[in-house]
Amino acid sequence: MFAAIISGLGEGAVLALLAIGVVLVYKGSKVLNLAQGEMGALAFLIAMRVLGHRTTLAAGIAILLLTVFLGAIIGIVMERLVMRPLVDRPPVQGTMATLGVAIILIQFEFLMGGVLFLPEGQIDYPIATDQIQTAGSFVLRFGGASLVAGRVIAMIATAAIAVGLYAFFTKTKFGLGVVAATSDGTVARILGIPVKKVYRFTWGVGGALSGLAAALVAPALISFVPSTMTFLVIAALAAAVVGGLDSVWGAVVGGLLVGVVGALARTYIAVGSIDTVAVLVLVVVTLMLRPRGILGGAGAEI
Repeated sequence: MFAAIISGLGEGAVLALLAIGVVLVYKGSKVLNLAQGEMGALAFLIAMRVLGHRTTLAAGIAILLLTVFLGAIIGIVMERLVMRPLVDRPPVQGTMATLGVAIILIQFEFLMGGVLFLPEGQIDYPIATDQIQTAGSFVLRFGGASLVAGRVIAMIATAAIAVGLYAFFTKTKFGLGVVAATSDGTVARILGIPVKKVYRFTWGVGGALSGLAAALVAPALISFVPSTMTFLVIAALAAAVVGGLDSVWGAVVGGLLVGVVGALARTYIAVGSIDTVAVLVLVVVTLMLRPRGILGGAGAEI
């Protein structure tokens, strides 16, 4: 059991990074960003095309940093071109728009050669574990569990980002403005808070976190292909709902909890997609007992 929990925490850390991005976007616009995963996936593929398939640690760090930067740019562009015209529309319209963006981004990833179809009908995955190194290649073994570099760094990064965002939202002037704007945009405008900058900030950080998650998760996969991150973001959405859609710490707790529940289900039941079923049960139970999520406030109900 201990090994399964450790493994689940490693997986949950990546989900937490995505879930924090989901929470920030939801706090800023009341939109569930279904393109959260593909923003980072496209950024990662671009970084790989720019820097190449090199396996040195220095190249890996460069790929990670470029992916984070490009993810932020994609998030800002998405906010400006797609979400800002919908800012006064019902949130469900914005959510559906993000689904359309996710599909478009997946097509861009295919056009960039995310999957190479061979004449024999086989699929060759040009971006695989033996060709990329975005976070080093060490493996941490603890209590019978093995955590690859990406998982370890994701756990450290999740904790650091959560602490950093908490300090930002409670100790800085702009951070307090973000809280005010996400609580009531009309009141924030009256008080002179730059609401548009707040929206740009939340989408930019959401994109950066998506890029970070993509760069960390890719080396742990057999293949990284278009839509890979969309499957992960479904679990991240579940994590955000479980933890509370308006709480950064809730996103962390929800991500880790979803990762552990999925790992335990795979270890002790191991029937089909039992981990997905277990996570869905967790979501349903959470919504029945606490609709706002574990750490969610009044603005977390959907």
